[in-house]
Amino acid sequence: MTFGELLTDYFDAGFQYENDGVGGTLRANRRINAAYQELCALENWPFLENVVTGPAPLLIPNLANALSVIDLTTNTTLEECDYDTLSKSNNPSTLGVPTHYWLSQGETIEVFPVAVHRISVHCIVLPIDMATTFAEPIVPTAYQEIILLGAIRRGHLDNGDAANYQLVNLEWQARVEAMRQAVLNPIRYQTLVAGSQDD
Repeated sequence: MTFGELLTDYFDAGFQYENDGVGGTLRANRRINAAYQELCALENWPFLENVVTGPAPLLIPNLANALSVIDLTTNTTLEECDYDTLSKSNNPSTLGVPTHYWLSQGETIEVFPVAVHRISVHCIVLPIDMATTFAEPIVPTAYQEIILLGAIRRGHLDNGDAANYQLVNLEWQARVEAMRQAVLNPIRYQTLVAGSQDD
């Protein structure tokens, strides 16, 4: 579904009064993008995985989670640490061969000891908001209606419509759980090999 199709379906779900081309449309745009970001932020979805390389410190816009960091200069995997723990027993400015990495300001991967080594970050990166009519969400096609449900849910919540909010929220939760099962725990097919059998 494109952003334009999501908007059309949102208006058709009882929010046509927001389709005024001015403030209402902006509110609808925000609701759809908020629902999009909410869905993407729920899990480390495989479709959000990325590998970013560059010299440390490395800024990764919209970084949600660093899954692993490799120092390409020494070909070693760095261990994760947090700045508070690091700074209690070390000077974070110490120069040397990196053994650890930590996250600075939410989007920058720093290494310790400090070195301008090239690093490779396997990470989860959140998408940017959809802005144009033909923009498509990165969410797999089979689950894009969850974005629509999330926007409708937000619309009912903003309008104080508790009954419809509850109904849509239950459906949203069920579909998110189905997506978790399918995307995070895909069925593994096995090849059956014929074996000997007792007569």
